Amino acid sequence: MRVGTAGITDKFARRLVAHLLENDNITTIKGYCYIPAKLPEALRLSPKLKLI
Repeated sequence: MRVGTAGITDKFARRLVAHLLENDNITTIKGYCYIPAKLPEALRLSPKLKLI
């Protein structure tokens, strides 16, 4: 399953993405963000997460 989220640096979106990354059914998460550096490194380095 593929998931997309806007405003990925928002507190709620970060928690949602962290939870989704633990799910084996999720193959790719595309996240829209203006400043990728605001996203925690653990999330940025995930192979399942694509930042746009």
